[in-house]
Amino acid sequence: MKRILAAIALAMLVAGCHDQSDQAKKAVMATLKDPASVQWRDIRAQPRKDSWGKEHPVICGEYNAKNSYGGYTGFKPFIFEDNRLHIDDDIAMWLSDCQ
Repeated sequence: MKRILAAIALAMLVAGCHDQSDQAKKAVMATLKDPASVQWRDIRAQPRKDSWGKEHPVICGEYNAKNSYGGYTGFKPFIFEDNRLHIDDDIAMWLSDCQ
């Protein structure tokens, strides 16, 4: 019985991370000039404990997309935590969550 419950809990955690990854991708795509051109790499969920000790995933990865001139800009890091996207200028303080 304990194994079954553990398997169910693991499946729910994996499903939750997948949902978070999808939300992270949608948030990144909403910032792009050409969302259809986006390329992804190294997307992963890192567990992080909040100030109350509750663990939740932080979604980290890199994206590359075309700019308004039609050229790719190169891969850039992103972090998605608590339904907030961190890219560009404010990312430095969040990178430690994804190592």
